[in-house]
Amino acid sequence: MIRAGYEIKDIQLNLVRLFQALKTAGIPISHFTIVEGYPNKEHFTIASPLLYIEEPIHAGDERRIHGGTCGDQWNVTIGLWDEQETGGINLIGQAMAYIRNLIKNRKTLNEITYNINYYGTAYTATNLSAQGIGVRRLQNDRWIDRDDTNNAFRFEFELVLIT
Repeated sequence: MIRAGYEIKDIQLNLVRLFQALKTAGIPISHFTIVEGYPNKEHFTIASPLLYIEEPIHAGDERRIHGGTCGDQWNVTIGLWDEQETGGINLIGQAMAYIRNLIKNRKTLNEITYNINYYGTAYTATNLSAQGIGVRRLQNDRWIDRDDTNNAFRFEFELVLIT
């Protein structure tokens, strides 16, 4: 379970582990390098398409009808970036369509398991739901302007989560 006081890091780590598990499954993101945080091109050379997961931003409380405790809503920017144009717009489009379909199908999403370690506490064959993370929706899909040659083919969206 994600830890109180460490939600930002724990949510981001869970998403990184989820996408790493998906990468090994041979699906449309198998060619992508999974990056925790925004990839700062000045610090490394991009050799393959990237899927980057930024830190979650707390977007407010989630109220529950008929009692119960409040949850927290988090927005996480996830981006797909093919600077080398190795697969171009088609590769980005295929990966985005796969992710969109996966998010819509929560049953399939929660069948994807991964291993995670929170500074000494290990969880094996866990999933987002077991870690206390619920997926609400995708929003704010956007292509990043190609005027800057460094962006090449780049697409971002926000994943809305509840904990």
